[in-house]
Amino acid sequence: MTPSGLQQVWLNDSLRDAAASDLLANRAFRYGDGLVDTIRMLRGELLFFHDHVERLFHGMQALGIPKPALWDARLLYECVSRVLMANNADSSARIRIQVWRTGDGLYNPANQGAGLLIEATVIPEDYAFNEIGLKAVVATNVIKSIDRIANVKTSSMLPYVLAAQEAAAQNADVGFVMNARNTLADAPGRNVFVIEAGKVVTPPLAAWRECFG
Repeated sequence: MTPSGLQQVWLNDSLRDAAASDLLANRAFRYGDGLVDTIRMLRGELLFFHDHVERLFHGMQALGIPKPALWDARLLYECVSRVLMANNADSSARIRIQVWRTGDGLYNPANQGAGLLIEATVIPEDYAFNEIGLKAVVATNVIKSIDRIANVKTSSMLPYVLAAQEAAAQNADVGFVMNARNTLADAPGRNVFVIEAGKVVTPPLAAWRECFG
């Protein structure tokens, strides 16, 4: 529902009826109040689908977004499958699932629910190994906090937007994002893995527990 008291708003280039704008009632747009997960389909298989669903539901729990009773892995698989079919994506695609808190009110809504958006983009079938390599820099204009939602991929992607822009300004391909302890966290659209002494290591998901137990 549109916030009470609003009748007309300015949207881009003209006055619009507030009731006709879905943006005004979307808490992901107004507050970044939601989360995102991305799934890769390769050769017709949804890779690590159940792991992604589990991560999505854990993220909802961390943000206090109530999970509708009917939401489970089977329902989401059916929804994703229908989106893929509608977009003629039968082999290779990138699926983006976004969930946000619904409800009337400002920061603390009087009633709460969950909204769902699933989109699919057809992409090339196979991964291409980068033989040349990438130029990377460490982003200095933004850092990630260490808190209870540090591991949640929230709807607010601003740290990664700023990191990507900072990298582009230096003609780099990647802008690494650091956390409040000045250790490597991740990068825009990328996970970070390092081969050290023959072992593959990555920043630990449980780092925030050192501070918050």
